[in-house]
Amino acid sequence: MVARPSRRYGLATTTPFAAWLTGDGAQALIAVERALDADPCYPMARIVLDVLEQGVSPVHWTGFGEGVGRGSDDK
Repeated sequence: MVARPSRRYGLATTTPFAAWLTGDGAQALIAVERALDADPCYPMARIVLDVLEQGVSPVHWTGFGEGVGRGSDDK
């Protein structure tokens, strides 16, 4: 089974994001460059590349998930 192009792009950017999130910047950069080879304008790949180029640590990601899925009354 071969993924449709739209799904390939999502997978191609999930891989570098996951590598970055686990602290493997080298693998993340390799994977994001492959994603950009497939589609130089894919927005998520550009975002991941920016994060890598700016040297953002994955520890900054932890706060983004807090409160996700909670209503304002669930605090």
